[in-house]
Amino acid sequence: MTTRQGLGAFVAKDPMPKIFSVLPDDLESIDEVLRVLELRMGIEVEATGLAAERRSEAALAQMGAKLDALETAVRAGGSGSEEDFGFHRAILAATQNPNFTRLFDTFGSAMIPRQWTRLDRMTEAEREKYLDRMQREHRAILGAIEARDVNAARRAMRSHLTKSYARFEDLRDKAVHD
Repeated sequence: MTTRQGLGAFVAKDPMPKIFSVLPDDLESIDEVLRVLELRMGIEVEATGLAAERRSEAALAQMGAKLDALETAVRAGGSGSEEDFGFHRAILAATQNPNFTRLFDTFGSAMIPRQWTRLDRMTEAEREKYLDRMQREHRAILGAIEARDVNAARRAMRSHLTKSYARFEDLRDKAVHD
């Protein structure tokens, strides 16, 4: 039932179904992860440019805090996927366009498919190398946003997601050859 002031009560249609979502259970193969990364490239590259253009000091501080939390989580032995999601979400929030964060939220943790990176199987040295590489990419994104360099921000995000894509392709190729 729905009511409209002055008009009365009416039988409501079924609420509009969720138009799109990607759930962690949807990512049953690396090929599915690669498809999500392709979609992220199409969204996040442009959003990062907007974040560089529109970001506030508070948004910049939030991105920095999320990045620090990510490093702490991974150094403590965690996957850091929640913190990584938080960093990318903070970038989208910095666009000041809530539609970016709403869309990102429909993906949830599936946006950061860390279960495929097998951090738990890495040696301490491999984890350290992985963290350093990931954080260099993230810091390049944050630095470009901080500098309000729209094109550099887009390039940094594109580079980060492209490298992530390549890492997942390598995982897929190793799985095929094992």
